Amino acid sequence: MNYPDPTSAGSGNPGATNVVRIGGKGAGAFVLLMDIAKVFIPIVIARWLTGDELIALCVGVGAFAGHVFPPLRVGGKGVASFLGCLLGFYPPGALVFVIVWLGMFAVSRYSSVAGMTASGISPIALWALDAPIVVTATTALMALLVIGRHRANIRQLLGD
Repeated sequence: MNYPDPTSAGSGNPGATNVVRIGGKGAGAFVLLMDIAKVFIPIVIARWLTGDELIALCVGVGAFAGHVFPPLRVGGKGVASFLGCLLGFYPPGALVFVIVWLGMFAVSRYSSVAGMTASGISPIALWALDAPIVVTATTALMALLVIGRHRANIRQLLGD
């Protein structure tokens, strides 16, 4: 099947939510899994090659940043890649993220609200779960970036 370029259709965002809009749930699920994997897999490989958690953390942040700010295309808003980082850094945090995302989506019916809420709560959950402080602090900064990338969605939700 041929799908339109998500950066030139729908919301113009290459993320899973827009791909669901223009290509259906199957295409959206594929994009979601690939966005998670493109951050999770490098973290696992870095940890395996070096045995160093800090290097793995830096690789994950780099992969996340590359997703959000790619040099040649429009970047995503970072929700799925944030989840990939959590999965690689601290899997219990990823579980909290998924539960919060599902709950907020069920209540609001907005993927953006669910993504921002899950991202924002994740560092608090990591702190409560006694995750390493460097992981908690890093995810807090990443969550701020995810929320910042949703500025247009926030304005739209507020009716501006």
